[in-house]
Amino acid sequence: MFSDCNALQEINLTNLDTSNLKNMSRMFEYCSYLKELDLSNFKTENVEDMSRMFSSCFSLENLKISNFNTGKVKNMSYMFNFLLNLRNLDISMLNTQNVNDMSHMFEDSSILTSIDISKFSTENVLDMSYMFSGYSLLKKIDVSKLKQIMLKI
Repeated sequence: MFSDCNALQEINLTNLDTSNLKNMSRMFEYCSYLKELDLSNFKTENVEDMSRMFSSCFSLENLKISNFNTGKVKNMSYMFNFLLNLRNLDISMLNTQNVNDMSHMFEDSSILTSIDISKFSTENVLDMSYMFSGYSLLKKIDVSKLKQIMLKI
């Protein structure tokens, strides 16, 4: 929808009805100058694909996704990769029970120092390759609850 809007600096999505969307893939990918996204009013209960949703939003500093209902999402690959200026990312509400692809999910989100994935359900995940690759400032992460056949970090 807004992919490659690399000059976009501000966006008001207050009245956007997302209740029937199934695919949010690449929705904001390469919105390079966007600094803030408030998606707290988004209805995501029918979404199945969130891959690359925020990928390469290099300037993004504030992302509000606290009301996301991700119970039907199957693909979260590259969802938060290359978020170079995001200092905080609250993903505690994400329901990952049906996700099968988390590859590159947080790749090169280099300024984040911690991330809480303790509530992630990963029984159905088939690919976690490069999930945290290039995460240079990461100091601590607990992956003890993640269940997956082969984990590449």
